[in-house]
Amino acid sequence: MSKKSDRIRAEIKQTKTDLAQKIEILEGQVRKDVGGAKESLEGAIDKVKATTQFFSLTHQVQQRPLLMTGGAVLSGIVFTRWLVGGSPRAPYREVRESSRVSLARPLVRVVAESYPDEVRILKNMAFSFVVSLIAKQVKAGLPHLVETIGDLERRVKIEFARKNK
Repeated sequence: MSKKSDRIRAEIKQTKTDLAQKIEILEGQVRKDVGGAKESLEGAIDKVKATTQFFSLTHQVQQRPLLMTGGAVLSGIVFTRWLVGGSPRAPYREVRESSRVSLARPLVRVVAESYPDEVRILKNMAFSFVVSLIAKQVKAGLPHLVETIGDLERRVKIEFARKNK
């Protein structure tokens, strides 16, 4: 009986050893899979952060203040040209017929000529809004220039209102 129980004990010990080895292998694979998933998730988070920064106006103003200011000014000029019907070189040239409205003449210009006071007020409001928006973004990106930008913003608004009375 002792040989039989010794053999059973040896088999139990071997089974325990085999199970311990298999558990170690499985644990290593799980750690490897979790580590890979963690690295993959961290990579995705980094990509999302980079994309978010790319589309963040505040971040772009901090990184490229002159470029963003130039873009804002250029956008304002283009928007203003569009609002009042463009420059003499614009594709929408006025037809020199005084009594009728031509299709080549933009509707915005017709409205601007018909309601000059209201259009002036709207232009002042739009200009003030754009200046305030630009100033807010620049202040957020360049906090050390807050006072200078605030003073410049006030002077620009006052001068624009004075010229458009």
